[in-house]
Amino acid sequence: VGELAAARDALGRGLEALRVGRFFEAHEEWEAVWVGATGDDRRYLQGLIQVAAGCVHLAAGRRSPAASLLGFALAKLEGAPDDFAGLPTGEIREHARALAAELASGALPDPRPVLAGLSAP
Repeated sequence: VGELAAARDALGRGLEALRVGRFFEAHEEWEAVWVGATGDDRRYLQGLIQVAAGCVHLAAGRRSPAASLLGFALAKLEGAPDDFAGLPTGEIREHARALAAELASGALPDPRPVLAGLSAP
């Protein structure tokens, strides 16, 4: 996480974008950091990126890709610290888990109100 200190602004912008429903922007901000990350940092960032991408698909009503991406994201975020790189990763993981469960039950959840309640950076 030490090497991510210089990327805190981009990580924070990604979180704010996620909170207000600009999921593609969140994906882009986090991907810019992911490119230079290594090890667990890279895996956790990829999980966050996949949450954002899953939400892009959810917001567009595309169930199958949303479910796949949320599943991949949850696997990558397993074991991530709840506050990875200053982000509320535990909250994001739990919201992603809830969205995936709703999809599995046949619902098509709107991720915007769920993610709007995330802790601010």
